[in-house]
Amino acid sequence: GDASQPGDDDVEYMSQLVLSTAKSLSMTPFESKQEQMTMSQLMMTMCEDYGTMAPMPYMLRSHYMRHNIDEEFVDLFVDRIELIYRKYGKFKKSGMALIFMLNAFGTHNGMYDNDPRMIKTSFPFRKQLIAFPVLMFYDTRIQRVAGKMTKKWLDDTMEILMLTKPYDYGLDDYREPSLTFGDLNIQNVWPLYYHNESAFRRLTEIK
Repeated sequence: GDASQPGDDDVEYMSQLVLSTAKSLSMTPFESKQEQMTMSQLMMTMCEDYGTMAPMPYMLRSHYMRHNIDEEFVDLFVDRIELIYRKYGKFKKSGMALIFMLNAFGTHNGMYDNDPRMIKTSFPFRKQLIAFPVLMFYDTRIQRVAGKMTKKWLDDTMEILMLTKPYDYGLDDYREPSLTFGDLNIQNVWPLYYHNESAFRRLTEIK
């Protein structure tokens, strides 16, 4: 078949790979396997050569989930990934290279359990279960409008995924201070990053 388009087996494998990672997040926090693996990471890329990505510009979206991913989330995300291949082509044609990660915090997090009032740190933990950074690198030398295609794909993809159960059907929008995007004026968007104003004010005092 056409190597630029994933077949049914590839899509099925992708779905099972993501679901297997999701299931591992549901382990009770005191099992030996989870103690040995504090973070579960899944990384996927369309780029054949990681070395070409380092100097490339990229766009980012990163939202915390407070609920585990499910089949609907996986199916929708796989459809969005497949769309890149089908509509834009692989990296050598589209100039777009996708990386995403599922970073598991677990149901118990030492940072929160040891400091629930956030007195020792200004890190805005809000009982999130999974961090889901999605990065699209792009190269306008390969595709002149790769930047525009990247922004459209990210905007459309997250609009769809944010309406699923892991994001409480559009009600949750929790972000990470180290992975900012959109409006970068923290005065305008601090509620997306911090659980209350006093925590945010403490950060500004520290800075």
